[in-house]
Amino acid sequence: MRRPPRSPSESVLGAGLTRAVLSIGTVIAVLALGAGVLAHRSGVPAQTMVFLILGLAQLGVALAVRAPRRPGAGNRWLGLAVLASAALLLGAVLLVPLRQLLGTAALTPPQLLAALAVAALPGAGLAILRRAHRIGPSDPVPPPVPRRTVELEEVGRR
Repeated sequence: MRRPPRSPSESVLGAGLTRAVLSIGTVIAVLALGAGVLAHRSGVPAQTMVFLILGLAQLGVALAVRAPRRPGAGNRWLGLAVLASAALLLGAVLLVPLRQLLGTAALTPPQLLAALAVAALPGAGLAILRRAHRIGPSDPVPPPVPRRTVELEEVGRR
């Protein structure tokens, strides 16, 4: 609410959004391909690793981008959607019927943890960058506004 409205003629991907989308997409692609190459060289099912990393990294980015600016202001539906999507992605690797249907391969627990760790990097990095941008080194942390307290004091005076 502190920024002026965007111009109606501005592109949907205006205001630096194109650059941000390309940047995070590049990071995810490099991480997924790098992990795929390492997995292939190690004899680990590379396609399955890349599948998991791409899917889970996108979910992490969705959470980081839509993170609430205030504590307690989160979108529970987004959290539920991300959990359901992550469960489906993991099901594609852990459940034999889905593995056969989708052509994925079984991964060992350490391999799954490695995929989760790599997939968490883009979302975690984006969350850190957003927080650093929101509260820069020169910006003091504003004190919380006790709105509810003011309302109660006014009611007590009446």
